[in-house]
Amino acid sequence: MAEVPAPIESVKINVAESFPPQYFVAIKSGLPSGCAEFRGYDVSREGNTVNIEVTNLEPAPGQLIPCTAIYGYHDTNINLGSDFTGGETYSVVVNGLVTETFVAQGGGTVGEDDRSQISAPAPIQAVAINLDSQAGHAELVVISGLPNMCYESGSASLLHGSDAIRVEVAMVRPADLSIACAERYRTVETSLALEMTIEPCESYSVVVNGERYSVQAIVPNVRCAGPDPIGQPLPGARDYPTAVVPAPIESVVIISTRSLPPQYVVKIVSGLPSGCAEFNDYGVNR
Repeated sequence: MAEVPAPIESVKINVAESFPPQYFVAIKSGLPSGCAEFRGYDVSREGNTVNIEVTNLEPAPGQLIPCTAIYGYHDTNINLGSDFTGGETYSVVVNGLVTETFVAQGGGTVGEDDRSQISAPAPIQAVAINLDSQAGHAELVVISGLPNMCYESGSASLLHGSDAIRVEVAMVRPADLSIACAERYRTVETSLALEMTIEPCESYSVVVNGERYSVQAIVPNVRCAGPDPIGQPLPGARDYPTAVVPAPIESVVIISTRSLPPQYVVKIVSGLPSGCAEFNDYGVNR
């Protein structure tokens, strides 16, 4: 058996409510076949960067061993300890590919200003894929919210998973909850390069902060047909009459692509008031 790097599906930093805070990293790694088995992990640290190597054991090259085509997973929870300075930013790099950042809690002494920050998943407003087919460059654009003036944009990470593009977008706020915050909701646009082949007008499964989206790749100067409704049941035979009615609208967000000329996309979240309601269609006129 040969030791090989494991494919990484997700990385998440968790903080225990203790004093001093304990930091853990939860890693979901892949087992590409029935012959693959989890070997273990190694942790090293250089300054504010924690490097983690997760490996599997697989048949060595040249070994003719039949393996079932079953993709499995292994969950690992690693204790990083508490040796982190409050208010400083640290990076966790897994297998040299996936990077997560966090801001250490605490810091300062009693009576001093506590400038440490707490990270939390940001509310997501819209997700888009912009493709420059001539340059061969694609990027994922995520518009996230900041609930009040105490929140600022935090880290963002992207992972090309086996079943979806997985993204974590964070926001940070002061750890001191006694600070007064102006009630003003803002949005932030985050662009992440996609290191994979993206086809024009194709729809891709994207999981952002745990929510799954079907996102169509938008190309400048190309008009794509509308994507299929997300998560809606296929229409079947009904024993009752139906009527087309306006859907209740929950939110509307305009997204512009970084192209010349710019392309404009409108993302609409509409409601289904009951279990009998189904998404029908939309019409556009100008």
